[in-house]
Amino acid sequence: MFNKKMVGILAASAIAFNVVSVSADTVALKDIKNHWANTTIQWGVTNQIVTGYPDGTFKPDKFVTEAEFLTMLINAYERIQPKTVKHWADSYYDFSKTMNYPTRGMEELSARNWPITRQHVAEIIAGTQGSNYAGNDAIKFVLAKGLARGTDPNNVAVETFNAKGNLTRAEAVQFIKALKEKGLKELQTRPAQPSDPAQIPPLPQTPQPPVQSPTNGNVTVVPSSNPGFLLPKDTTTEPAVQAFIDSLKLENGNVTGKVPEIPSGHTMVLRYKDASDGKWGERKYDKDFTSLKPGETFSVGIVGQGGKILFDIYKNPNIGVNGAVVYIPSMKAEWGAKR
Repeated sequence: MFNKKMVGILAASAIAFNVVSVSADTVALKDIKNHWANTTIQWGVTNQIVTGYPDGTFKPDKFVTEAEFLTMLINAYERIQPKTVKHWADSYYDFSKTMNYPTRGMEELSARNWPITRQHVAEIIAGTQGSNYAGNDAIKFVLAKGLARGTDPNNVAVETFNAKGNLTRAEAVQFIKALKEKGLKELQTRPAQPSDPAQIPPLPQTPQPPVQSPTNGNVTVVPSSNPGFLLPKDTTTEPAVQAFIDSLKLENGNVTGKVPEIPSGHTMVLRYKDASDGKWGERKYDKDFTSLKPGETFSVGIVGQGGKILFDIYKNPNIGVNGAVVYIPSMKAEWGAKR
């Protein structure tokens, strides 16, 4: 299935990630079915950019180190013969040095094992595009190029990027997938001198206008911030999504809703993902309402910066066919199937 060179690469990665070399069609990663990055992760595994863990999990919300992200990124474009002198990722850092990427682990070995921040990732990603930006300029660059998004899909701004937040495994694969989808065919060298910030394209300042959509005076459906992830229109499950959105109400700092009837042969997942501290991942106020029955109600209290309600409908039982993401407290929703 793999050539000898590839086996060597994945074996080296296994040491660092505690993973095994498996293909997407031989192992079902058991903890990504209901994750927002399900499709992205399957793409990463299929393309041998990243693998799962020996217990059959992927751990999508686990933080990524600089060495791990660098390995994923380079593996997406280059097949490097690994060598180990001081650290398992020595070959990847050597390649990174030739490309002048801003890695901390080149000078300080221990930094290779630190969780990498989203801002640092933006700086590296900008470098792969042949630009040399740092800090907010790097963030502006990746946002303007459509290589990343912030916590508010309707406000593309540095403030919503969560610059100091640590990158998760799922987010790492999403960054790399975005590079591929935007047409980056090979990694470019980062210039020695800083690039001119005036060359960064302007960020969209005004949210897109709402599309015709079901609302109850509280929720407004807006165009998806990631059109490439839209599902085909599904008339069978559309009434359930509409009923779910119509049931949502925001009153006195609480969002309430009702579980709709789900068509026969389908299952639903209903969760609240907390971002009260401006970060995503496993957070204090996360809630799972999936066990509720049709007609039963749920309630989410708004804390800090809020979060998002995820409502997904599956068929047989791993095929996602419809759903919505509702951002709290803005009460703006993205419908998962094309309208």
